Amino acid sequence: MQQRHASTGNKKQRAGLRISLTLALGLAAGAAATNALACASCGCTLSKDWDAQGQTTVPGLSADLSYTYINQNRQLYGSKTASPGLINNLYANGQEDELSTKTATTTAAINYNGDAWGVSVQIPYLDRTHATNGVTANGGADLGANYTTSSDSGIGDVRIIGRYSGLCEDKTSTGLIFGLKLPTGSTNATFNAGAGAGQALDPGLQLGTGSTDIILGGYTSGAIGSYGWFVQGTVQRAVTTKNDMLGNY
Repeated sequence: MQQRHASTGNKKQRAGLRISLTLALGLAAGAAATNALACASCGCTLSKDWDAQGQTTVPGLSADLSYTYINQNRQLYGSKTASPGLINNLYANGQEDELSTKTATTTAAINYNGDAWGVSVQIPYLDRTHATNGVTANGGADLGANYTTSSDSGIGDVRIIGRYSGLCEDKTSTGLIFGLKLPTGSTNATFNAGAGAGQALDPGLQLGTGSTDIILGGYTSGAIGSYGWFVQGTVQRAVTTKNDMLGNY
């Protein structure tokens, strides 16, 4: 059993395979919707707007700026809110008591689209704070005795996303997605205040993942009567890490 704060799940980094699926049903006549599924794991890097994922069809050169703020401050155990008694009991038995994680992400994107091809460079800037009551090696410390915080900001992992939409005559409704996520975000941040100051920050709280990932997918859209719909799916897989490139296995 593990104590978890609001909707974070396990903080440990999972650098393997990530699958993202976006389903949207337009509520305006003839318009494709732009809503998408959300994510949460001590910070989220997926945009809620499908056109910010590299599939914008605006011709020529364009740029956009988006901002996302996630405040994870509700302590959960499983899928339910943890009671103060349960938190104290878990902590006394050596469980970490995570308090909050706040993440603000500002993403700048530069896009270029030709007739059927397009490319987007997405540069995220993250500002993240985290607070936790860690535990001693033997556990059982008074709640709050090991209160530790971190505050970190900087460039995250840059994405370069390509688009090919020449699969249909209209060259807009269906296309392929391909690209890379680069390990540009820092992975060596430490807790900077409290009992754990100087200790390495959890992988899930770092600004970057430390891996180079390939991104493959596709999208399609259409209309049912006066309603538009849009479906997008991507697969993201790490192919190498910073340690691999340095020869440290």
